[in-house]
Formats: sequence, structure tokens, C-alpha cells
Amino acid sequence: MNWLNLEGKVAIVTGGASGLGKAVCEGLAEVGVKIVVADIDKEGAKQTAAELKEKFGGEHISTATDVTSKASVDAMIQATLDAFGSVNIMVNNAGINVPRLLVDP
Repeated sequence: MNWLNLEGKVAIVTGGASGLGKAVCEGLAEVGVKIVVADIDKEGAKQTAAELKEKFGGEHISTATDVTSKASVDAMIQATLDAFGSVNIMVNNAGINVPRLLVDP
């Protein structure tokens, strides 16, 4: 069901190689969105893009992106524009998980 009419749109998903970001990539690809899997994990991003192509068809690319680096983010956007010509959806999902107590003991 594509009630939002997203087919053919282009989405960048940061942190898209695993976890919630990967699930977002899958959900969007399922309704025909072209995905840019952006992640600091270059190999994980490549693998996710390949899995999307295999499972849902369509055009999907990956880019190694460190969202803490302006140059890396600029390169991500340029790669997207080179591949698809535009960006319609931006999912800012990248983050870190540092296991520690929320309060000092």
C-alpha cells in the first residue's frame, strides 16, 4: 500500500546499514522509494543497498558517511545528486550508543 504516493522519490537514510535505519530503508524501498544508504560502516551500507535491490528491486546506492564531518555529508549529498538528481526525503537516523549509566552511582 503506497497511500503517501512515494514511488520514485529519493530518500537519504543516515545510519541506514543496520537497526532502525535499515528497517526504514526497507519500508521505504518496499513502496518504491530510491534509497541512499548512508552509514559510517561502508561495507554494511553496501550490503544493505544490495539487499534492497535483491528484495525490492529498484535503484539503491550506498555511501560511506560520517555525519560529524561536513565534507563527508557534502560528499553524501553530491553522490545522491549524481545518482538520482534530487533528494525528496531525509531521514536523520545516525547516532551512537555508548553503554553507560544514565546517572552517576
